[in-house]
Amino acid sequence: LYSGGNTMFRAMALDSSGYPHFAYRKGNDLWYAYWTGSSWSRSLRVDELATSGAVALALSPSNRVSIAYYEGSTLKHLITHPLQGWVSEVIASSGTFYDIALAVDPGGNVMAAYLGSAGMDLYFSRRTNTCLYDPPYSCIWSSGVVVDDQGEDFFSLAVDRQGMPHLATAAWASGFELHYITQQGTSWLVQQVDTNEASGPYPSIALTPGGTPRISYLDWLNYDLKVVYQLDQVFLPVVRR
Repeated sequence: LYSGGNTMFRAMALDSSGYPHFAYRKGNDLWYAYWTGSSWSRSLRVDELATSGAVALALSPSNRVSIAYYEGSTLKHLITHPLQGWVSEVIASSGTFYDIALAVDPGGNVMAAYLGSAGMDLYFSRRTNTCLYDPPYSCIWSSGVVVDDQGEDFFSLAVDRQGMPHLATAAWASGFELHYITQQGTSWLVQQVDTNEASGPYPSIALTPGGTPRISYLDWLNYDLKVVYQLDQVFLPVVRR
């Protein structure tokens, strides 16, 4: 696909045929490429102004491409449009470039999780249906809502069949602890899953077909990779050193 240069920030998603799509930085430029089934597409430079920072990629059920990335401290969203090509939108005007999480629900609605400008609060935002139907055909993102005021650099986002978000984050109290976050109506529920003071970094969340969360994360004290099968079963190392 690509060799040489700096591709430190990159993201991958699979389309409905199981083919991989990539968004990545090549130097300070943002690029996109995908597998056609027989060859790699010609890589497309989709933003030449992007600065160093995280990249996220998600595909809708109809394979519409969404990319989130930072341009300076502005969190931006690129989405493919059948008439306009790539359409650029602003998710948040200020943030911290360490990480982004992007997801698309079964209805094709895009959502994002990101850190606030101080780098400690975890925010959540949805792409609303308030769109401009004349050029540039962009949609508006809801104002970011703080879902965890102890959120740190590490978090992950998944969406269930009902379009509800589920997040796992490493929160900082007296030490790291793993939080699981869901939405009920307009309220966000934060559950402490592992408060072992060195647990929670690098969480990754996925959902079963029934919507049950599975979370893997690092136990920094023992250098164990752990997995949560149920929210009351957390001390289950799957890899040791």
